[in-house]
This record gives sequence, structure tokens and C-alpha cells, in this order.
Amino acid sequence: MTGISRTRWAAPLALGGDIVNYYRRTASMVISGRPPRSTDEFLTWALVAPLRLWNQEVRHEGHSFSDYYLGHLRAVPAQGVLTNRVAYGAVLVSYPLVTGALSVGSQDFWTQWRRGMKRPDLRIRYPRRRLSQADLTSVRPDLAMAVYYAHEWASHQSPHQRLDDKNTFIAACQDAGFPTPRTYPLHEVPADGTFIVKDPREDQGRGVRLLATEQIAELPSDVAWQIQERLSNHSQLKPLLPEDGPLSTLRMITNSDGQSAQAVTAGIRMGSSGDVVDHPVDGRFMVARVDMGTGTLDLAEIRSPENYEIEIVDRHPEVGVPFVGQPVPYFDEIRRLCEAAHITLAPDAPTIGWDVAVTDDGPRLVELNFAAGSVLGDPDTDRFTPLVEQVVQRLSHGPGISGCLV
Repeated sequence: MTGISRTRWAAPLALGGDIVNYYRRTASMVISGRPPRSTDEFLTWALVAPLRLWNQEVRHEGHSFSDYYLGHLRAVPAQGVLTNRVAYGAVLVSYPLVTGALSVGSQDFWTQWRRGMKRPDLRIRYPRRRLSQADLTSVRPDLAMAVYYAHEWASHQSPHQRLDDKNTFIAACQDAGFPTPRTYPLHEVPADGTFIVKDPREDQGRGVRLLATEQIAELPSDVAWQIQERLSNHSQLKPLLPEDGPLSTLRMITNSDGQSAQAVTAGIRMGSSGDVVDHPVDGRFMVARVDMGTGTLDLAEIRSPENYEIEIVDRHPEVGVPFVGQPVPYFDEIRRLCEAAHITLAPDAPTIGWDVAVTDDGPRLVELNFAAGSVLGDPDTDRFTPLVEQVVQRLSHGPGISGCLV
């Protein structure tokens, strides 16, 4: 074979090897339930595990995998199809063809196909994205971590995952002395007020309402509603946000090795006029990165749920005031608060996303979210690789993928 021929066939042959390896890994994980052996395998494992977890209880409130993680998450464009177990299996089987089809039209067709084979988690979530070399080395594991926490609950129901319940979380924070919004029992709600009311069984902004006292009295009594004071954004942030917008919380991600916790990334979600929450399930989602070194705002992403495209902006489109370089009030205090809360409340949780209200009276912990691996849509650094290595070690010394295929 001449040098020209070898060059011509190098990419297809390498891709063929990638496809063979993909089927070898997925088959062994599906059939035997074996855990991942490397960070790269962890991302594939997270796509395979749902087939075995499908009908298992994977959440503290009793949800199975199919009715929560695949039926509830808005992160996967094809979630309407993937709620069917057979269809999900078909996607895994046909994935090499799927990612090949998504690479058609790109100038580096073979490269994009190979990168899609190496990072199926990114290709499935961002089907139109041109994958870069950085995407292969920068682990963005939020969807994979969601599967890990599902597996962890199905295997041994880790106590810290009960903090996903909003009432349990607030009670734990109060016991530990961490600041939270003032929360009222149903029989102690002040008269003639307006309050934030949450269904503790929901998340991602679902079940959040702004109700007056008389409306709260009419709520069904079979739900343990969480009733909280209505907080306002810090006065330094208000000029950057819509006047009639919601509380715009800061999301900070902390990682823990069981002994100490470290804040690794943060962003402020910027709500829209008239919304009750800063991240409506069916609306546009805007989040501005916070520079971890300076505690100042950086560029923001606006993501559309219709087409999953990302727009980069330096100001809220409803306000027009540039915010890049603006300091986040109490940022160092927020960092210390989240790190302390992580190691106090859930030291064994590898990663936690904290929603923090930034008010004139200081920061308040609103709730936590497990399986929060990043703030923005694009992977930015390799800071999550040690976290994934830690999780892979846990999985390799624990049970395989629980559940069965029938």
C-alpha cells in the first residue's frame, strides 16, 4: 500500500476501530453490568446504565429511571423518544450511524465522526455542535453524574440524596446554622402576604408558584408544600436584571473528596420579566459565568429549548446594561458557604450544585442539586477530570449496574 493510500484510508480505519471498541464496551456493560474502568468509559457507561436501571427506583421520592431522568430532564433533545426503553436501546445500537449522519456536511467529516464516537454524551446532547479537541479532554459530566446518582440510590440509597427533598434540605441547613430563606409552616403563614410556594417533589423550576396567603390556604393538603419569603435580588444586581423579573440565583458547583470541598465553577441565572423562576422549564434560559478568581461577571449564554442553540451576550436583552466585569456581592462568602455546606451536609457526594440567593442581607442557600457538573453549555477546563476519576474508582469497587434487562 502506497503512502498516499495509507493516508487516504487512515481515518476510516481508525474510525472502524472506534466503532468496534464502542460495541465491545457497550455489550459488556449491558450484558454483565460491569462498571467503567476509565474516565472515557464512564461517559459510555452513563449511556448504557439506563437500560438496566430503567424500572429501578432511583430517587428518594420513588421515581424510576424512565419516569424521571429520561422523562423529566430537558437536556436531551430526543427525550420524547428516549422515554421508551426499546427506542433507547435502538439508539445505542445505531449510535455509530447516528453520529456519522450528524457529521455529514462538516469539512472535517471523519474527524467529527471519530470525536462523536469518543464523546457520545456530548454528541447526543448537542447534535449540531462541532466537537473540538478540547471536548475530548475536558470532561463535562453532568448528565453522566445524573446517571451515577441514580445508580447510587438504586444500589444503596445514600442518605445524602434525601437532601434533594426541599423541606429536608432546609431543615438540615437550619440545624447546621447555614442561612436560608425564611420558611413558614402552613399554619403560621402571615396574613396579607405574598410567598414563594414549592412542591418539594419537583425540581428544575417545576411546581414553583407565587401565591397570596388566601391562595395558599386553598392548596391541596396532601402535599408538604414549602412556603418561603419572597426574596429580592441584591441592589447591585438589580440594574442588570429586568425590574419585574424573578430572584436570579447564583449556581455554584462544589466538588468533594470526602475530606474537603472546593468550589470549581459558578454562574448567575438571569430571569426574564414576568417569570416566577429564573430558569423556566419551557422558556429561554440565560446564565452568566462568574470568574472564580475575581468574583466578577463574564459573558452569558442564552439557550433556547426549541433548537438548543446558544447565543453569547454581554447584557440582558431586556435591560441593555453591560454586566461583564461587574462584581458579584458576597462572592467569597458564597464560596466559603457552599464549601462548608458540602462537607457538612453531604461529604460523600462527589459534586453538588448550590442555588444561592444573593440579597442585600447576605447570601441564602435556596436548594441543592446533585448531578450538577457544569454551569454553562460549553466545557471550559479539565477541572472535572479528578471528580470523574474519583467516581470511577467508587464504581469499580462497588456493585455493577443494578437492575436487569427484562
